[in-house]
Amino acid sequence: MHPASRQTLLGPSPDNDLAIINVEHARCAAERSPLIGSASILQLPQELLVTIIKLAVFRPRDPHGCPDCKFSPDAACAKALSHVCRCISGLVQPMLFHTITFDGTPSTVPPKKNVLRLHRTLRENPSLREHCRSLSISVSDVPAPRRIEDWAVVKNLAFWLTRVRCLENYGGFEGSNEYAWNLIRMMKQNMEHVRHWRLTREGWGLYLDQGLDVMWPKLEKLEFHGISQRNTRPLLLDPKLFRTASITSLSLSDYEETPHATAQLLQLPAKLEHFTFASFYNNPHTMNYPMFQSWLSHHSQTLISISIGSLSSNGGENKHIFDATLFSNLESLTLSKWQMTTRPGGLMPFTTENEKILGPRVKVFGWDFHVNDQHTEDWSDFGEREVAWLRQLARSANSRKAALTTIEIAFRPWDWNYIDTYPWGQMVSIRDELWERNGIELVCDTPLLPESEWVKWQEEKAAQDLLYEESAQKRMDAALNMDKLDSDSELEEEVQIERPPWFHGGDIRNYFDLS
Repeated sequence: MHPASRQTLLGPSPDNDLAIINVEHARCAAERSPLIGSASILQLPQELLVTIIKLAVFRPRDPHGCPDCKFSPDAACAKALSHVCRCISGLVQPMLFHTITFDGTPSTVPPKKNVLRLHRTLRENPSLREHCRSLSISVSDVPAPRRIEDWAVVKNLAFWLTRVRCLENYGGFEGSNEYAWNLIRMMKQNMEHVRHWRLTREGWGLYLDQGLDVMWPKLEKLEFHGISQRNTRPLLLDPKLFRTASITSLSLSDYEETPHATAQLLQLPAKLEHFTFASFYNNPHTMNYPMFQSWLSHHSQTLISISIGSLSSNGGENKHIFDATLFSNLESLTLSKWQMTTRPGGLMPFTTENEKILGPRVKVFGWDFHVNDQHTEDWSDFGEREVAWLRQLARSANSRKAALTTIEIAFRPWDWNYIDTYPWGQMVSIRDELWERNGIELVCDTPLLPESEWVKWQEEKAAQDLLYEESAQKRMDAALNMDKLDSDSELEEEVQIERPPWFHGGDIRNYFDLS
């Protein structure tokens, strides 16, 4: 670096005096010796230094994920740290390969440019392969990969990335899907450390029995998204498999299988601790809370959390609430608000039946307002009825000396459907009341916009409405005036029509003086 353009900063000298430090010189010295002042971070043990760097590099990714996918590296932060010195760069760069995923359209099969670039890097630097813990493989359904060569890159990844613990397989199941399932079997054979598996459709053709056939033997967390119902034959599992699977966490979403298939699926785990069933979307079958209570009864002593979304309408009547008292160790229960409503009415009043959600150890109750993946709740869906329901729930918890400490509200309407009331204002009001009177914490999503912006929007809307009304009144007055003018013109025309086209007088000679 030219002396005129060197980078300097104020810092401690070796004698702990304030001095002008040449950054480039200090960087090189740090790489040669750890004794750069008494507070050099490079003096720390490498294990501690790696932990500190991970705290700086990794960012939250999926709050509901496993330990290997809850966080992912921030590329910009890692790149900045890699420029500090060669020592830190050597620790940071492998972290970039902890999570391998490609956002946007499916791009792994057939491989896009970024996949080919990754493949080349891993081929040239085999030592980087062992650092991958979370991997997402996506296969395009439209257009479907038609050449064997399209699968060559992903097959190499299946052989190279043997330390993966969290795996997602997305797409490739519609139509002829032999290559997709062969790939998954290959991964099962080579990636024996997988503990968390997500199986997700892009198009259609993903069936429950196929997924169960290739499950990893030591799998702990299983997620199925987009399971279609088989119309050719019903699912029939071997009873010998019941209560043998290592799965402790099961999540089902966009799920179309029958109640019979679901009952069998829930008998597979030996000890289920966490269960999530997302809202119905395309499922035509009837499922309700009593059915889930029966299916989950095998795990009544082990379940810690249960989340069930909006189910079938039961002909417009939802007579039952989920009975958490049947699950002795349940700590978290999330239910859909829409299972507590009458159609086309609204939220049913809180009754003694609702007190069943207060299980003996339920500390957290989640109230989910979401509908499904293509629709959303309205701003008006949280109002006075919901406030009254929460107030009564808190009172019941207090009177029963229940374990409830937290209520979590999932409420995220679209940002364009504003109304004349601000639902988060009501949430804040009832939040303060529940805490002061009952010692129960209410947690809700961040508002789509601050109340100050909503007030500003209301004022602008009121001004626009007034302007519109004034404009409409002017148009109406103008129309009335035009009607009056038209009426006067019509009267004038009628008078003109009644008049003769000429004047009938006497002899013209009588009008002249001829003398």
